[in-house]
Amino acid sequence: MGMRADSGRSAVGRVTARTHGASAPRGLRLGERVRQLRVSSNLTQSELAGDRFSKEYISQIERGKTRPTNETVAWLAARLGVELEFLQSGVSSEERDRAEAIIARAEAHISRREYGQAIGAFREAAASVAGFALGRTPNVPRSATRSSTMR
Repeated sequence: MGMRADSGRSAVGRVTARTHGASAPRGLRLGERVRQLRVSSNLTQSELAGDRFSKEYISQIERGKTRPTNETVAWLAARLGVELEFLQSGVSSEERDRAEAIIARAEAHISRREYGQAIGAFREAAASVAGFALGRTPNVPRSATRSSTMR
């Protein structure tokens, strides 16, 4: 199943994060995601490594024994046919954008003191990217910590 390192595509073609949703859960470490994506693409460690890396180096990445450079992670993402962000975090840029839009809606509810709706929107955002930290904290005023039924 000869793949060329410069092709940037796996032998099974371009795959979306959604395709790998069941095989690459969000809570996994980078190495675990690499392994699950490689296995689901029916690639051996040698085939994934190609001419660029050794099978042993891929094994070390998968077992968490070494941390690849950002350049290597980008190469692996291209080789596995997934977005870089998905390989790094387990969440596609599309999923992250959707959650950010829901959070913006929740913050708008907070500014209008619609705390019940804000809580619902935050729950929706959390459910859409379960297990993934968005990297930003919503702007919740101190008064929002009171009962959501208060107006």
